[in-house]
Amino acid sequence: MSNIGVNINSSLIISRRKGLGLSQEALSNKSMSVCCYISLSTIKRMELGKPVSLNTVNKVSKCLDLNIEEILSSQDA
Repeated sequence: MSNIGVNINSSLIISRRKGLGLSQEALSNKSMSVCCYISLSTIKRMELGKPVSLNTVNKVSKCLDLNIEEILSSQDA
């Protein structure tokens, strides 16, 4: 996967995380259990709408059971 930063639908990430009853820290911990560690700082950056790598998009899609296409969709579309 590329390390080029891409924009994501941060509101979807936040909504899904909260819908699962997970704090940002709990999501980071959950990511370890599915062997795709996402740091707490990366989760915070992602939820602020900062660009993240495609590798991170892949990891968060596994942790939150979301389609990569949904994550990459425009936040305000």
